[in-house]
Amino acid sequence: MADPTDKVKLLSQGVVDFLERKNLKPAFHWQDVFAQEHAHSFTVAKSTQHNILQDVKDALIDAEKSGKGFKAFKEGLKPKLIKKGWWGKRAQIDPLTGESVVAQLGSDRRLKTIYRANIRSARAAGQWERAQRTKKTLPYFVYQLGASEHHRQHHVAIAGTILPIDNSFWDTHFPPNGWGCNCRVRQITKAEAGRKNYDPKKAAPKITYKEHINKRTGEVHKVPTDIDVGWHTNAGKSRAETLMQHLSGRLNGAGEVAAKSTVQELWKNEKYINTIAKLPNEKRVHIPIAISNRVAKAFKTDKPAIMISTDVLNLKRETRKAEKFDLEFADFGKVQSIIDDGELVYDKRYKNYAIFKQIAKDWFKVVVNVSKGGYLRVQTFHPINEADMKKFIKRRQK
Repeated sequence: MADPTDKVKLLSQGVVDFLERKNLKPAFHWQDVFAQEHAHSFTVAKSTQHNILQDVKDALIDAEKSGKGFKAFKEGLKPKLIKKGWWGKRAQIDPLTGESVVAQLGSDRRLKTIYRANIRSARAAGQWERAQRTKKTLPYFVYQLGASEHHRQHHVAIAGTILPIDNSFWDTHFPPNGWGCNCRVRQITKAEAGRKNYDPKKAAPKITYKEHINKRTGEVHKVPTDIDVGWHTNAGKSRAETLMQHLSGRLNGAGEVAAKSTVQELWKNEKYINTIAKLPNEKRVHIPIAISNRVAKAFKTDKPAIMISTDVLNLKRETRKAEKFDLEFADFGKVQSIIDDGELVYDKRYKNYAIFKQIAKDWFKVVVNVSKGGYLRVQTFHPINEADMKKFIKRRQK
């Protein structure tokens, strides 16, 4: 029989891993880092200094590792915040408006909110990832109310809901579903689902939506009416996929120079890219790899951000020995240069563009296609010898 302490240790390690993978992102208002972005970015409202964020993040990780919980978190962090002046009410400049406002910085109540929100989200993300690994034997989730004195009526309404782990209902209703929400899901077998009268023909609870305008960014979001704004995403499932979609939208709306700079910074962080590429059982994720107005113009789209899927990224690195390719992570940083001024060749047969460029002694080939929605994708990327390149161009020019 398994030692129950092993399960506790496993849960704790999952929380630590999730927190350690999150990048620091200073923010003045909680909506500056919204919904899906919280799956990647660690933020505390009114903490616009990196050193404050680092202190909070480190305290969360230390408290989880020690197993002492909120008490250790508060005792270790509070003196540091007071010493750095991040405590009580202080006049602060809102970077969005430039106005001076009286803001509540650190307080005992805020520390409790910060601790609970981050730890619960981290545990939920870890639970989702474990469920993806064990769903063959435990294929269902059952929604359960937490140990609260007063339950939200809309959470009571969905209590007892049993659905397959990959049902889209969990995209928005995987708990926690709001500030202070203690609801949870439990993973169960097919046999237990049957004993609980699960009916596979019964549809998931109907979801109605409300429109939410983020006053900080101007973005419009559809949020389920029974979920608190900002809590309507699945932290584990959304972590890579939705963030990259969100980033792609912002890059397409930015100027070429600024967008290129953002993409270049992204690809300097090999550890971060590998984290996205190697997430267990994650859906295909598209990562921005280049920005090109000339390729966008060639495809007659207004979206210059060019994405590469984790399928292509992993395939090219894992099979390079078999294909006799010398393709390392650093080579993917060359894609922008290749697309910027390489030779652009249209392939009528496949309706895509191949782009060739020599860098040092090596020739590279990038093939870009376009989705029905006008999004640019790297279809393939690899070195190519000069003779094969010339043959390809000659055939396509006929």
